[in-house]
Amino acid sequence: MTSLSSDYQYFAVVEQKVSPASGDGPITEMALTSYRPAEALEVIADLRTSIRTCSDFSQPGGGYEYTHPQALTDPKVGDEAIAYRLTQVVPSVDGNGDPDGGQPVDVPFHFVVVRSGATIVSFYTMTFPGGHGTTDVPMDVVKSQIAKLGRLLQRS
Repeated sequence: MTSLSSDYQYFAVVEQKVSPASGDGPITEMALTSYRPAEALEVIADLRTSIRTCSDFSQPGGGYEYTHPQALTDPKVGDEAIAYRLTQVVPSVDGNGDPDGGQPVDVPFHFVVVRSGATIVSFYTMTFPGGHGTTDVPMDVVKSQIAKLGRLLQRS
C-alpha cells in the first residue's frame, strides 16, 4: 500500500493529492481502487497480516525502504478499515541525486485503508523532515470521502 495499490488486479483507480496551501505541512494522498468483491476482502486481510509479520521491506523494483510498521486501532469507517504507521528511509543524495554516503532521512507515514464494498480507499499522510503539522491522516477527510462513496453506491 505504499503506492496506494496492491498486488491484486483492479478494474479502475483514481488518485488525488491534498496538500496545505502554505506548502510546508503534511501531504495527504488518497486512491479509490475497484476490485472484485472477494479480492477486496483479501487486500485488507493480506495487509493486516503484513503489518503483523513484517519488520521492514523495500518497494518492488528497488524503491524506497520502509521500517517499523506499527498497527494502530482500526478506524470505525466503511465495511472494515485498518490504520498503521511506518517509516520511509530516504538515502542522502548530492545535488545530482546520487547517493552521497550521508545519513539517511526517516520520513514518517500514517496510513488508513478502508474497504467499502469492493472498493478500497487508501489514504496516507507524510511529513517531510522539518515540516509543520501532524503526520496523521485527517479522519474528517476519510469519513467525508467514504460518505461520498456510499452515496454514489446507493445511486447505482
